[in-house]
Amino acid sequence: MLSGVSAIYSDQLAVFVGGVNLVVLMGVYWLLTQQHYQANLEQVAERERLIAASIQRIRQTLDLEVILETTVREVRQFLQVDRVLVYRIWPDGTGSTIAEAVVPGHPQILGQPFPAEVFPPEIHQLYCQGRIRAIVDPEKDDVAPCLIEFLRELGVKSKLVVAILNQSQLWGLLIAHHCCQPRQWQPLEIDLLNQLATQVTIAIQQAELYRQLQTELIERKRAQEALRQAHDRLEMRVMERTVELSQINASLQTEIGVRLQVEEALRQSQARNQALLNAIPDLMFRLNHQGIFIDFLGKSNELLMMSESIIGATIYQSQLPLELIETIMEAINNALDTRRLQTLEYALPMPNGILHYEARIVASAKDEVVAIVRNITERKETEEVRQALEREQELRKLQLNFFSMASHEFRTPLSTILASAQILKYYTHESSEEKRHRSINRIETTAKNMTQLLNDILTINRAEIGKLDINISSINLNHFCSDLIEEMHLNAGSKYKITFTSQCDYPTVCLDEKLLRSVLINLLSNAIKYSPDGGEIHLGLTCTEHTAIFQIQDHGIGIPLDDQKHLFEVFHRGTNIANIPGVGLGLTVVKKCLDLQGGKISVKSEVGVGTTFTVTIPVSC
Repeated sequence: MLSGVSAIYSDQLAVFVGGVNLVVLMGVYWLLTQQHYQANLEQVAERERLIAASIQRIRQTLDLEVILETTVREVRQFLQVDRVLVYRIWPDGTGSTIAEAVVPGHPQILGQPFPAEVFPPEIHQLYCQGRIRAIVDPEKDDVAPCLIEFLRELGVKSKLVVAILNQSQLWGLLIAHHCCQPRQWQPLEIDLLNQLATQVTIAIQQAELYRQLQTELIERKRAQEALRQAHDRLEMRVMERTVELSQINASLQTEIGVRLQVEEALRQSQARNQALLNAIPDLMFRLNHQGIFIDFLGKSNELLMMSESIIGATIYQSQLPLELIETIMEAINNALDTRRLQTLEYALPMPNGILHYEARIVASAKDEVVAIVRNITERKETEEVRQALEREQELRKLQLNFFSMASHEFRTPLSTILASAQILKYYTHESSEEKRHRSINRIETTAKNMTQLLNDILTINRAEIGKLDINISSINLNHFCSDLIEEMHLNAGSKYKITFTSQCDYPTVCLDEKLLRSVLINLLSNAIKYSPDGGEIHLGLTCTEHTAIFQIQDHGIGIPLDDQKHLFEVFHRGTNIANIPGVGLGLTVVKKCLDLQGGKISVKSEVGVGTTFTVTIPVSC
């Protein structure tokens, strides 16, 4: 009985003791869980603090270069890795390292591109989708052999890559390299790098917006200054024209007053019908088909420059120029043959200046005509004033178009020159000789393009105001064209094949070398510009004793038929040029230069096949 009780007690005591052990174990587990949780909280808080501090330092500037340098430095310190870099993906698919923080003793790769094979399209597509790539050990992970070799060359044992996306486009990559040994990347580290990449994206957008704002402000100030200058010039011109018109009006009023006084004196000195006839401003003549005067009615016969007794005399007895007499006789015969009104205008030198007249000739009988002659000098003068005003308005419109064009077309080349100059200034010690030469060549090429644009504008302006002169000299066309082709080769490089053939029997001619150069350079430049890489451009020359014929042929994009009607209009460009740069001045310059020399130009073009321009210029030997 007692032993049974003892057994039951022993079991209950064991249960009790076992219960105490379980409570102790649960207490220990709870303490460990609390400590682990506290450690995680502290780790998360430290991460948030570091992220906040890094974001604050990143947002202290809008300079993208400073932002990227701050980012790679902060990430390297936090992750305790050997190298952190930002690899920029350019719009053409290539890329290069634009920011780097590296521990001394490890190679620098700033400015270097990655080989194309280590960045295949499928990897590019994954990064575009925002995928994160964590490589613990390249030798063991699923990594392409070419990438393993590339990482060996850099001494990289582990790699963590996060995409930098800007408006859903892959802008670049934020990359961390661990070079000591393989490293298991923790979720906290990956999340930190991903958050910093997001902040870099925001900073990039802000920097871009700031740059655009600064550019717009600069352009707006330039446009406002240009408009102010144009307004000042316009105001000055209006004032000048107002003074001129006031003087002209005063002169006209004086002339009208004098004329009224003369007319009044004549009316008082003439009797009845003679006074009425003299009041009529027109002169009237009756002539037969042989040019003999049958009758005359008018206040004077100064037009004939002969005595009062003109009745019965022929027009050939007058002192009118023989060429004018023959023109009048031709109009008389046409009026008699067609029975239609014939109108002609002519000018005569008089003691008081050049006077303009209009003659209207109509058949009045079988072999007779009536000629009514009117002095249109005032009308001509008024027309000249009107045409001058129209030319001034056209010039003003051209100036406004020029300001608009200059603000757009000069911005890109100036930016190119500035960027290349800054690279030479700040990165000379880091750049190779090849890069320095490339920057200098960009500056030189851009400057030449701007100079050509300004020369075209000045040529058009001189042509519009009548100050584009011809300077005839003797040149050898074969030598001239060969030198020009060599010059175009130097400018275009090896991407195009430019040839020249000549069938010139008279190579040495007299013409304006400068105008010819403007014509051929613009046509050859257009042929190169609108031809694909590797395209062929041909210049052909044919000479006769009095004519030089040039043919410029390309196999480029061609010119649509509708555009061919407007080829030589200022600022006109084809509808199929896409994003090929240009302003639409070259062919206008060509037409102005040819018109001044009495030359002609024709075009034959087919879209997608090519274009041939034929230029014909009269020459002398």
